[in-house]
Amino acid sequence: VAAATALSSTVLVFRALHELGQVSSSHGKRALGILLFQDVALIPLLMLLPLLKRGGDSFPISRLWLLAGSATLFVTGVVVMKWLGRVWIVPRLARLRSFETVVLFAVLMIGGGGWIAVQLGLPAAVGSLAAGLILSGNRLSHQIESILLPFRETFAAVFFVTLGMLLKPLSFLEEPVLLTSAILAVLALKSGAATIALRLTGLSWPRAWGLGLGLSQMGEFSFLLMAQGLLLGIVEPHDYNRVLFVAIATLTITPLLLRYGLTRAAGSEHDLAPLEEHVDLAEQQAVVIGIGPIGKQVTSRLELLGMDVCLMDLSAINLQPFAQLGFRTCVGDARDASVLERVGIHNSVVAVVCVPNDDVALAIVRTLRTTSRSLKIIVRCRLLAKIRDLEHAGANGVISEEVEASGPLIALCERLLQARTQ
Repeated sequence: VAAATALSSTVLVFRALHELGQVSSSHGKRALGILLFQDVALIPLLMLLPLLKRGGDSFPISRLWLLAGSATLFVTGVVVMKWLGRVWIVPRLARLRSFETVVLFAVLMIGGGGWIAVQLGLPAAVGSLAAGLILSGNRLSHQIESILLPFRETFAAVFFVTLGMLLKPLSFLEEPVLLTSAILAVLALKSGAATIALRLTGLSWPRAWGLGLGLSQMGEFSFLLMAQGLLLGIVEPHDYNRVLFVAIATLTITPLLLRYGLTRAAGSEHDLAPLEEHVDLAEQQAVVIGIGPIGKQVTSRLELLGMDVCLMDLSAINLQPFAQLGFRTCVGDARDASVLERVGIHNSVVAVVCVPNDDVALAIVRTLRTTSRSLKIIVRCRLLAKIRDLEHAGANGVISEEVEASGPLIALCERLLQARTQ
């Protein structure tokens, strides 16, 4: 029960961090590190459950060695597959530029990971986690994430609907004092422990407390661990129902705690020892703002030049095809400095502004230049009169449609007149 209580909800915390644009922040990375460690810790916890079964004295030592060998083989397989994927499989898939092939590869890895885990005596959920580890950290990760996004949202909805069906509100009336005390104790103990742990990583006390409050709920794997305990007869049914009620109650109030805690974490003073940002200098980053016909051509060219391109637009519909192709995308207003921070503008070497409105482009350039003094800014504008304003705002280069269109128009007129005289 204590081990199940220690696990937090990766789904809820990650979604809240993503919505607030704090996934890449120093405290966001620390939170995700804690959550991923908890998820991986589920494997040894599940292996230890048979040792707690009644009559454990007769537990064959050969079975223990078999479980240890299976787990070692499984972890080794994950490491080997991750290396093969990064060095051999992913580069070949990227050269094929086939959306369908990437879909089949992702489905094969997830389904195969679950099947192999079951064959080794581990839960299928652990196999899915291993597949995620294998698919992470390569150039197709963003594309695979966009492909799996509908499935993730669907299964997350099914999961929480199932929790609602398991909850029996009338059971609270049987033991109101005990259950209320248990809920408050879980929130207090987990938030306190997380606050101390995060403070030891270098976060300031306000940030550590705000993020610790966001990690105070019980997680999805808590139900899996308790279900296995119930199946083995380690946990009594009435204790299982109590823990189930406490877990669902903490998950129910989690959105409020997350919003409040993460807002405090983001709004407090800077960290005492912030995590260093690791930037891959071999793949320079660029930001393209405005995904119209011009933005699409610029993006395609920059990608062919080997740059890591992030696309920004106010419309998620415009960005969806690019997300499926593996590009990093961000829905938001580039006039907002916090949105630019979300896409990592400080790590970018060039920003291309392709919005059709000159006044909006001018406001974007001012925000870009205020955010980063070293960034190279290239702007597309419509009117010749706006070039000077854009350059004064900080643009390094401005292309005017009036100027560029006049040359082809004159050339076309000359060709037509020459054809008529002939």
